[in-house]
Amino acid sequence: MPEDKPEAVVATMTFDKGDRAESDRLVRYLSVLSKQGMPIVAVDGGRLPRTEERLKKLGIRVVRQEAGRVGAAIHQAVMEAYDLSCDLSIGQIQYTEPVKECFLEMRKLGAPISQGRADIVFPSRDDASFSTFPANQQRTEGWFNLIASTRTGVDGDHTYGPKRFKRHISKHFDAFWDNYRKDDWTELLGPVYSAIHGGARATMVPIHGPCPKPERTETTEKDTRHRMAQATQNFEALLIGFNSYSQWKVQTFNERLCNMFNLK
Repeated sequence: MPEDKPEAVVATMTFDKGDRAESDRLVRYLSVLSKQGMPIVAVDGGRLPRTEERLKKLGIRVVRQEAGRVGAAIHQAVMEAYDLSCDLSIGQIQYTEPVKECFLEMRKLGAPISQGRADIVFPSRDDASFSTFPANQQRTEGWFNLIASTRTGVDGDHTYGPKRFKRHISKHFDAFWDNYRKDDWTELLGPVYSAIHGGARATMVPIHGPCPKPERTETTEKDTRHRMAQATQNFEALLIGFNSYSQWKVQTFNERLCNMFNLK
């Protein structure tokens, strides 16, 4: 493989809600990401047409979101990146939200896959990074990380957004969407846990990934509800991932829980 060949195709989305200031921030972050030497596919909702123009000038492949909300955007971004990775003969996909600021740190995530030690890599925030996130987020994510580490045997930070995986793991994103169509954050961790349940090897790579400064303060009841909803979706992703699709439709919650932890 030539040294200058990209290691991964990046799958992301804009989260553009139509706010000009937010659009400027997203373009600024994606401008940094575009300099990392990896082809990028960005799914865009199209609320601000100028966002699409600005991203294309950065060399980013922009795809209009077909339907739905964040879950649909995750699924579409990963599958578009899969198609591009096949076209370019690139073996890895890097999923990330565009508002992460640790793009240089993300380059570390490919080594365990390139060295044949893993199929999926989670970035694990160090303590200094984790402490910069809002208090409610630290509580809910800390709780979930403990449960997920216990079940998967992959000890560390499961909830930080970016994920690196071998190209073939994308089939789990397609199967998850076809079977559940949750259209929320379940569409990220659910397929990943389904792949691990099916035998994919996963590992953690420590990174320094502090919370972006504009997102460090959450004080409203709406913020609290958002974090609780996110924790619920993460837990549901773990439950679904460690149960078969056929079982899920006929099981009670207790049966799903017992199956997840191999309890009788």
